[in-house]
Amino acid sequence: MNAILSSEGAVELVSQAPAWEATLTSIGNADPGYGMVEYVIPGHLTAENLDSLILEYQALQGGNGGGSPRVSFACEGKIVHCALGTPPNFDDPPEGSYVTTGNLIGLEDGRYDVSQFGGSTTTGWTDVKNLLGANLITGISVVADGGWKFTGNKGQVIGVRNMQIVGGEPLPGPTPPVTITAPYPTFQSLTAEGRYLFQLRDGTQFEGTYHHHYDDGCLCVTRDQREGYLNPENIICAWEIEWPPET
Repeated sequence: MNAILSSEGAVELVSQAPAWEATLTSIGNADPGYGMVEYVIPGHLTAENLDSLILEYQALQGGNGGGSPRVSFACEGKIVHCALGTPPNFDDPPEGSYVTTGNLIGLEDGRYDVSQFGGSTTTGWTDVKNLLGANLITGISVVADGGWKFTGNKGQVIGVRNMQIVGGEPLPGPTPPVTITAPYPTFQSLTAEGRYLFQLRDGTQFEGTYHHHYDDGCLCVTRDQREGYLNPENIICAWEIEWPPET
């Protein structure tokens, strides 16, 4: 299962590995009026090499509606939305238990909104693939913000778990990623003066030496003999590199 990378808004993390279950709440005019969780994505991911995306969700209150809940794909500074539920309207009553989406990749039932790329608000995966092409997908999130549609103080409450994202080109790295903790990677387990390969959200990688955490949570990392800040919210994962290398 793909781990939760970060969260925003009204989110309760119910459990971490393996299911990574969370509850997202959107209630009328409440502040914040939404909940969102973003997931760790596998490797260098594009619409062309994304094979499958499956998750389990349930509407605990309010049901599906108002364009929510949805899966959102970030690419080139824009967002593609994928509605969850039953086409064509995606307005469903509360399920009462978790249901699986099945593989959302490849569906042509009008659940995709590519309007930010100049396309339709109700289209299929073929349009997504044609518009995004080989551009890097830098984020995948589940969002609930449909509380406005459901009157009263119950709003919309959505449970999500067992996100499975398959595809992408493997990232290089000699060891598995360090443990990711919620609500976003704090990387407290990094070893001081250790050498690491950092994979960032924008698809870039760099090697650096980790020193310590600043008071604001940022990492102090030396790269190319220059010391600088590294915001953990911009890190997908990190691998420890043997340093100095064996000869």
